[in-house]
Amino acid sequence: MNYILIQGWTELKPQDKLLYIRWTWLLYGCEDDALTIESLAETLKMNKSTVRGSVGRLLSTGKIVQGEKRGFFRVANVPLDDGLQELSSKKKTYIKKVLGDEDDLSKKRVDELSLRLFRAVLVFLCDDLGVINDFRFSYLSKITGMSKQRLRRYLNELKQAGFILKFVPGSNSPNLYKKASSICIIDPQVIGGGKVGLLGFNEESLLGITPNSTMFRRKPLEALLSYGFDDDLRDAGLENFITCGVTDEKHPLLVAVGNARFFDISEINNHRLGDRLFHFFDELVSQEVRNKLKPNYTLLSRDIICKTDQDKLNQKVTLRWKHDAEIVSNFISVIAREHIGDINPNGPVDVYFFRTADSYYLLSNICHIHVGVIEKQETGKLIFKSDSVCWEL
Repeated sequence: MNYILIQGWTELKPQDKLLYIRWTWLLYGCEDDALTIESLAETLKMNKSTVRGSVGRLLSTGKIVQGEKRGFFRVANVPLDDGLQELSSKKKTYIKKVLGDEDDLSKKRVDELSLRLFRAVLVFLCDDLGVINDFRFSYLSKITGMSKQRLRRYLNELKQAGFILKFVPGSNSPNLYKKASSICIIDPQVIGGGKVGLLGFNEESLLGITPNSTMFRRKPLEALLSYGFDDDLRDAGLENFITCGVTDEKHPLLVAVGNARFFDISEINNHRLGDRLFHFFDELVSQEVRNKLKPNYTLLSRDIICKTDQDKLNQKVTLRWKHDAEIVSNFISVIAREHIGDINPNGPVDVYFFRTADSYYLLSNICHIHVGVIEKQETGKLIFKSDSVCWEL
């Protein structure tokens, strides 16, 4: 199964791959596995015209072969070794379910079949927390047979549906990053993980912190164009990001206007540096939470994956964020310990904290799920309420 999911599929269509996977799972190794198009459509519960088109393309590429009788087809001998990447039972179960292992797909449109394949591939690629830290549209296009445009449309649909919790676009700018891959985070519930949702959580007002404010002054990046590059207005953090790409004593992101110099923020906007900085802060918080869990739990190590390629710059930014990251991690670790305490896990514990436009999430590899909401009382205390717990912070 693993081999089929990640093998190249550029000469075929996504519905062909879905049909091929269903065929190999349900019929491979059977004594009488040569079928006509009609019997194949009935057995796989797929539309007859879709099956006919897929069979023709699969036949031309050698994925299937003619049977001994005319009009009969069977799968070519293909390795079904799962050793390329070990999948958990939860992942295997979900992949089979989403690809319609027991569903009737005869009335499903081709577009829905393609979307099902995309979801299955995302589950295959993510880790136990639902994180894909090397998300590449070019690679996904190669193994699904879909165009990048279609994949982006599906990505937006899955974000709206809540299947994808967050997407951090990649970056490729000589002045900012040599290369930074995109990050995609899917809901870990589909693979047996846990999720705590802090709905409407606002860290600034509730915890009294302002992460990233010294970088971007809590204003749109375009607003920085109105600030001169004078000593009393310069932002040392942002200046570091800009000057890290200096070549031949030239500042490629500075624009001279008369006697004043201004930040040219267009390149930062184009390469979404702001999104990556905010996610970098969240990963620092995640690391601090794991450090706080060490006295009681064995941890899975996790590298920080959203950062620049300038080590000194990363260190400066980390030091600048140290106070705010500590405050947030204290808050999040209380919630993590509360839920871990309910489970009493025997194995190692891993956590991952990040924010979306309107919510905050704590993911874990613990099969325990709560979605709660933070409320601020008139007394100033914070109350966390979820399906089964309620406590003051």
